[in-house]
Amino acid sequence: MYVLIGPVVPISLRYLNAHLDVWAINFWRMLAGALTLTVIAGLWFRAPLRRELASGQTWGIIAIMGANSALSGYLSVWAFAFIPAATGVLLRTIGLPLNIAAALIFFHDERAVASKRRLAVGTAVAFAGALGIALVNTNGNGAADHTLDSGYLFGCVLMFLTTLLDLLTPLLTKRLLNRAHPIASATMHVWMQFLIFAPPAILFGSLMHITRTSATVNGVLFGSGAAGILIGVVMTFYLIRAAGLIRFNFTVILMPISTAMFGYLLIDDVLTAGQIVFGLITLVGCMLVLRTPPRTNDQNPPPA
Repeated sequence: MYVLIGPVVPISLRYLNAHLDVWAINFWRMLAGALTLTVIAGLWFRAPLRRELASGQTWGIIAIMGANSALSGYLSVWAFAFIPAATGVLLRTIGLPLNIAAALIFFHDERAVASKRRLAVGTAVAFAGALGIALVNTNGNGAADHTLDSGYLFGCVLMFLTTLLDLLTPLLTKRLLNRAHPIASATMHVWMQFLIFAPPAILFGSLMHITRTSATVNGVLFGSGAAGILIGVVMTFYLIRAAGLIRFNFTVILMPISTAMFGYLLIDDVLTAGQIVFGLITLVGCMLVLRTPPRTNDQNPPPA
C-alpha cells in the first residue's frame, strides 16, 4: 500500500512547482497535514495524545525531528522544480546503504536482521539497480541529455542534501516509537515541523498566491498535504515500528518504480529503457530482502 500511494507526494510536488513558490507549497501542505492529523488524533487517539503532550522526552526528540524535517522538506520541494518526480525519488535511494549502516550501529535488533545472507545479497542487487537508474538521466521525453544541464544538476544536489538530512529522522523515529504512540507523536512532529517552517515562509513566501490559482491547483495543494502527511509520516511511523528500519528502507526503495509509472501516466515524466532495466534489477533486490524470514523485536513494544 505504501509503495502504491507513495508516488502521490513527489508527483504532486512536481506539478505544484509550476504554479507556486517553494515557501507557499511547504506552508500550505504542512498546515493541511497538521490539521488533518489533529482531527484524527482528537477523535480517536485523545488519551495517547494527552500522554505524549505531557512527556518532556517526547518533546525533546520531536523538536530535533521537526527542525530536520522542515529543512529537508524545503530542499525536497525545491529540488522537484528542476528534476522529474521519478528521478528525485531514485536519487534518494542512494541513501539506502547509509540508512542501513546507521541502523546496524545504533539498534541491536536490526543487526539480527542484517545477519541474513539473503539480506546482504538483496542489498547489493537493489543498490546497484537504484544507482544505475540515478545515473541514466532523462529529459522527460525519453532522451538522456541532462548531463550538462545546470538546473538539473542543481536539483540533484538539492536532493542529495535532502537524503543526507533524512538519515537522522528514521533513527530518531525508531527511538521515539520505542515508547511513544505513533499517531500522537506523528501529530506533534508535524506541528513542530510547521511551526519551525512558518516564520520564514510568511516572511519570504507568496502565501496568498493561492487566491489567484485554479481550484485544481489548490485541490492538489491541500489534498497532497493531507495525503502526504498520512503517507510520509503516519505510515512511515507504523512501518518503522512494525518492520524495523532495514525492512522499511527496502519498502521505500520500491517507490521509484511506482513513481515512474504514475509519473508517466499523470504528468508525462518518461523514463529511458536503461532506467526501466535498472528498475527491474532494483525490484529483484527488494524481493530478495522481503522474502527474508520475519525478524523478532527484542525491545518492549510501544504503548497502545
